[in-house]
Amino acid sequence: MRQIILVIMLLFLTSISMLGQVNVSIGWERDTIELGNEVNLLLFLKVLHETEINTVSGGFLDSLISGFQTIKMREADTTRSKEFEYADAEVVNYGQFSIDEDDGVFTDSELSWQRSEVGGEVLLSNKFRMRIWDPGQIIASNPIVEYTIQGQNFISNQKYQAPLYVRPPIDIAVMEKDSFDISPIKTIIKEPINWSDYRPYALAFFGIVLALASFFFYKNYQKRRKALPVEKVEIIIPAHEIALDKLRGLDQKKLWQSDIKTYQSELTHIVREYLENRYHIPALETTTDEIVNAIQKKELTSDVIGEMKNILQVADLVKFAKSKPSLNIHQEFMEKALEFVQETKKIIIEPEVTDDQ
Repeated sequence: MRQIILVIMLLFLTSISMLGQVNVSIGWERDTIELGNEVNLLLFLKVLHETEINTVSGGFLDSLISGFQTIKMREADTTRSKEFEYADAEVVNYGQFSIDEDDGVFTDSELSWQRSEVGGEVLLSNKFRMRIWDPGQIIASNPIVEYTIQGQNFISNQKYQAPLYVRPPIDIAVMEKDSFDISPIKTIIKEPINWSDYRPYALAFFGIVLALASFFFYKNYQKRRKALPVEKVEIIIPAHEIALDKLRGLDQKKLWQSDIKTYQSELTHIVREYLENRYHIPALETTTDEIVNAIQKKELTSDVIGEMKNILQVADLVKFAKSKPSLNIHQEFMEKALEFVQETKKIIIEPEVTDDQ
């Protein structure tokens, strides 16, 4: 009887660990930056509601692998005494995390997350502002996360890497020294003057005369013309018409049935492009949080802002955390995107034309 109870308890604990496993992933906000510039390193944790995050190792911020330096080290050191060479990088900002003690570990009191929920999944995220001083490929690895579910402690040590390419500045080529020897100075050979020596001056004179004649002919021609100049009218297509046309085209493709990641990327790109054209904010090159902060200054209701934020956060969940929401969410978000554009479109009031005009 005791053996049966032990087997049941073992199966129960195993099922808890499998069901409550924390999915840890990281990603760079951009694929390429220039040497010395700043970039955000995004940390994502996909958990259940009852999961408690205890600690997150901070060593992954100081252990960015420099592909360029590693290759140089391996070429010089035939013993291969080291496996990797770490990049020269610094943490400019820790996002929502704080540092009470510099012990290389973020404890429960130092952790603070950006939290979003989709169905039964919870996405915890934080962004670290980094500055990289090594050129070439830079690789970041997942941190070790300790967490608790129903009183049981677990450790997530998933092996996931995110590459970033740091573009070096353009080198100015050093000009090589001229290898030609200096020839001795020769005497000047004088030639007799002939008509060909005056040909450039003659051509210049006739060119000036022709230009003046053309100018006076053109001025007289303009005076004889009585037709009014034709004004070019530039047709500007409103931002909401562009967005609605693209959204309907994406909806007809039915990409969410075959490629969810591409569908969400195109959907959020259309929404970001509309926000940039409509409210003149750099939505295509900023994060979701920065877009929400900028759009809150506009005359929009909290419900409209919340719908837009939810659409962008789900796209982040699919792109970085590799989440797979239910299929009906994609069609629902398409309808919400169409509704958002309709509700926020700019209404142009044309002036009234009176009989006197």
